Amino acid sequence: MATQAPAKKMATFSSLVAEAKKLHDKIEAAKLAIKPDEIAFDELEERILQSLLDSNTESHKVGSIALGTVTVSVKRSTVPKVADWAKVNKYVVKNNATDLYQARLHVAAYNERVAAGEKIPGIETFDVKSLAWRWK
Repeated sequence: MATQAPAKKMATFSSLVAEAKKLHDKIEAAKLAIKPDEIAFDELEERILQSLLDSNTESHKVGSIALGTVTVSVKRSTVPKVADWAKVNKYVVKNNATDLYQARLHVAAYNERVAAGEKIPGIETFDVKSLAWRWK
């Protein structure tokens, strides 16, 4: 049950919440205003990347008085995608290659197991405190 705070503190608290609401609305309006520019920028990036790939060019420099000097280049990275988890897990166990995994737990799966009464060794928990907002 919520405790009652003195009226003066609540007035101050209410003004803090009102100020947060104003800033939230301003941020949301700015996000909406910039969204078309973000979409246009993403589309231009795709076209520029495709142009570099089509011309077998890894980078290109453009310069002018208005632009200054801008260099665009193709950035490459290799990202693994698991096709067969059973094979990967077998390899990890056989070769003690746990470094292939990211060191984090699936929070929902952990919470479900704990709620079902399971005890999982080697885990410490901590509480995260944040605010939950409902804007109307």
